[in-house]
Formats: sequence, structure tokens, C-alpha cells
Amino acid sequence: MVIVQRIAELLRRTWFGAARTELLAFARARYGYGCDDGDDPIAYGCLGNGPCFPRAFLDDYAAADPPALGNDELRYPLFVRLLGYPVADTGFRHAWHCPADDPYFNVLGDRNITRETIAAEPAKPDGRRAFHPVRPPLRGAY
Repeated sequence: MVIVQRIAELLRRTWFGAARTELLAFARARYGYGCDDGDDPIAYGCLGNGPCFPRAFLDDYAAADPPALGNDELRYPLFVRLLGYPVADTGFRHAWHCPADDPYFNVLGDRNITRETIAAEPAKPDGRRAFHPVRPPLRGAY
């Protein structure tokens, strides 16, 4: 999962303020999440189009029946922590905003990753193995 640590202030200002507050209240009531002073932090956010979860987490997440509050970029990493799973960075992107990553993993979705890029990367020892978004047919690309 692409993780960005310590973006709590950005999240407070921009990502679904009321829904975020309700989501954290749910986490506090059901799981005891948060601080004694009531300032419930979200220390992680993820890029919703790049998380990688083990099957066990997906089963536990479904069983937890999380409320439809906030967005996946907040809910996923919060429940990863609530359910006791480790958090790791997939390396799909080097930073939240990194133009050098856009030809391979474009979170804005404003351009397709080309067939040529996808075909060339696996031949490189340190080439990319994950791409987003991919819309052209790949049959015969490599």
C-alpha cells in the first residue's frame, strides 16, 4: 500500500471533515482508537488506486462492516491499524506528488500508461512492475 505518514493536517483540512470525524468516532467507540484528549489522529493515508492487501485483511475488513464514512484513502489504512495488520509502502510512487512517477503510476488518471512503457519496464532489473491507469489492450504488448 502506498502510504504517506503524518499527513493529518492535510486530511483535517481537505478530506471529508464531518465524515472523517464520524469515522474516527466509530473507531474510538468500537475499537478504543485514539487519544485520551479526544484528538483522534489519522497518521496514515493511502493512494486508493494502489493498495495491496492480504486476503486475511480483506476478510477481516468485510467482517468489521466499516461504515461508509470518509473515503477509501482514509478508511483502508485506519482499518489496517485497527485490525492489527502491518503497514508498508509498496513503492508504486516515491512521494504523494512526484511527477517522475506519473509515466508509470499516475494517480490522477489524466493519462494512460503507454503499451511501450509497459513492454519496456520488465526488461530492466529495476523496472516497474505495477502501472496505473492501463486502458489500452495489452495482448501482444510483450
